[in-house]
Amino acid sequence: MVGDARFGVPERIETPYGVFNALADDLITGQLLAFGGHTRNELAMVLDHVAEGDVFVDLGAHIGTFAVPIAQKLGSRGKLLAIEGAPETFRLLERNIGANGLAHRVQTRCVIVGEGDQQKLRRIEVGGNSGAGYYLPDPAGAVAAISARALLCTQGFARFDFLKIDVEGMEWAVLQDLAPLIQTRRPKLYIEVVASQIARFGATVGAIDAFLRAFGYRFYRNVGERNSSNDHYIKAELSGLEDGGEFFDLLALPE
Repeated sequence: MVGDARFGVPERIETPYGVFNALADDLITGQLLAFGGHTRNELAMVLDHVAEGDVFVDLGAHIGTFAVPIAQKLGSRGKLLAIEGAPETFRLLERNIGANGLAHRVQTRCVIVGEGDQQKLRRIEVGGNSGAGYYLPDPAGAVAAISARALLCTQGFARFDFLKIDVEGMEWAVLQDLAPLIQTRRPKLYIEVVASQIARFGATVGAIDAFLRAFGYRFYRNVGERNSSNDHYIKAELSGLEDGGEFFDLLALPE
């Protein structure tokens, strides 16, 4: 088995949501082992807002801990595009899609998405948490971001029903790039909101708030447990994104 030198040979983990090949000694692997899912309560909330036959876009899919159960919920009439920028985790994403018999309804791409084309970036790793690695603008960077909108259009995913964005601070850039599609499609949105990460790219939580309000979205979050061995969550409406705190996962629903 191919592994990441930082984490060792991947572990194979059976969960209520499918089988996952996951990096050893990693935070997300620990959650799969302890709870049967990565942020299992958040996943349950998302699944309750996914319908069979939907078109789902997962930007920042990691090893597929959301993509696999969501693809199963979509059924044979649905389809999913899973995007992961880190090559090590992308290889596990593809393996997990195949291991769960979902290759026929899931497309995968190993790219970094943002606003515009070919912004040079360098990757910063976070020890013990492969899902927390991020990219910073760097003229000498070894990798480049591509337009999220161009990618979705070329992959046949311009008409999507649900969009998940977990890209470690580049959420604002992705939202700006996808603005025409969001305005037209008015999809359900699930976005990781971390103020300090968003600030890396000169954006603010307030800017995201104003952007989504302009398209008529209402804001919700799970105020119950985030990681547990059950699927219970408590969905609460937020008057504004600042009320969510420094770090939370936003469920934005069109009115």
